[in-house]
Amino acid sequence: MQTFADPNKKCCYLCSRQFKTEAEVNKHERLSQLHRDNLKNGALVSKAEAKMTKAGLSTVPSQDESSEYRDRAKERRAAFGGSKKISLPLKKQASQPEAAESNDTEQPAVPSKGASLLGKMGWSAGEGLGAQGTGRTEVIATDMYVQGVGLGAQGGKIGDAVDEAARNTNGGYGDFLERTRDKAKERFENMK
Repeated sequence: MQTFADPNKKCCYLCSRQFKTEAEVNKHERLSQLHRDNLKNGALVSKAEAKMTKAGLSTVPSQDESSEYRDRAKERRAAFGGSKKISLPLKKQASQPEAAESNDTEQPAVPSKGASLLGKMGWSAGEGLGAQGTGRTEVIATDMYVQGVGLGAQGGKIGDAVDEAARNTNGGYGDFLERTRDKAKERFENMK
């Protein structure tokens, strides 16, 4: 759309109106009914174009930069340096399931959910965590605790998974209560 405004003089050549600020000029061009009516009048448009030519302004309609696609992400990568290439797993198409079924033995093991989420964010096995890759590299150890014992209790950790499995399958609630009382007595005696 052609503009008939002069931002330096803060006026509209089409309507022959003067404004106090550039914002008022822009608002006038967008919302004014007088401006819309004058755009339909060919004689006023030709007079405004003559005034603009005399003032040294372009009468060619302005090209909106917003109408052209601009790859802002590419500009950011060029300005600030691109990060590591992230490869996302592709979705299977209708023709691929047949080929995948025949190669079941060749497929690598699927990483854990956490590892796959980190992988989508650019992390790979062996690297440290964080933006610079300088963070923790070792796996966080998980421990099992005897049921009913607090995290800070002495002897609450279970060292052997086989013993835990035997504890869970042998005995019932009565055995659990007895073990809990024995552990409580043992802790009490250790405090003396």
